[in-house]
Amino acid sequence: MSEVVQKGLIMIDQEFKGKEGAIQSLISRALASGKITDDKKFYQAVLQREEEVSTAIGYSIAIPHGKSEAVLEPFVAFARNVREFQWGEGEDSKVRLVFMIGVPNESSQLHLKFISQLSKKLLDEEFREKLLTLDSIETILYQLKTIKLYEVIKMKVVGVTACPTGIAHTYMAQEAIEKECRKRGFEVKVETQGGMGIEQELDQDEIDAADVVILAVAISIEGEERFEEKEELGRVLTVEPGEMIKHPEQYIDEAIKLVQ
Repeated sequence: MSEVVQKGLIMIDQEFKGKEGAIQSLISRALASGKITDDKKFYQAVLQREEEVSTAIGYSIAIPHGKSEAVLEPFVAFARNVREFQWGEGEDSKVRLVFMIGVPNESSQLHLKFISQLSKKLLDEEFREKLLTLDSIETILYQLKTIKLYEVIKMKVVGVTACPTGIAHTYMAQEAIEKECRKRGFEVKVETQGGMGIEQELDQDEIDAADVVILAVAISIEGEERFEEKEELGRVLTVEPGEMIKHPEQYIDEAIKLVQ
């Protein structure tokens, strides 16, 4: 998976007169960068969100966002205008800095997590000032990479699946974890302890390097002591294999919360 924020997604010293032009320009960058497949579909998703409530948040900032099947992978695009322009109604809706967030339909609440991380960082007056004054895309990119977006999606996940019979649920739970993690761009490896013995066995280095451990198990497993340090850190999620099979999105969301 490529970076959430890239050089090609950054625009400075623009001459936008209104939010439609800003949105369309950022969407064009996303299309050119291979983040979306259909600019019209994504534009409609972003406009639909704007119709619900303005995404101008104060501090001369707007965060338009959309969740769409047209998005191939999560991204954040950024534009700085040469002067303030009206985003919505009211004095607080004047904007110079625009962050556009795009996430795939299947990414659950990822866009909300991005907005949360952005909002926290944007409370920092020094950070906002840098975005307004830095004179190159490279230096702005460096600043944007200090936002903890990467902690949200660039995770390493390891897991173990095991069920009493060691057949269907063991391998179905493995598939559910791996599929949902890969959908989100996570690195993932899942050990199975099933009817064919231990497969894809995790070594200690892999476990130590992981952000979170998922144990989709219904029986005691071999090598459980390998995860003691992660347990102490509160980085182990334990769930029934059947529940993981039925609700992988829910439990991967819970795993993310363990590292935030």
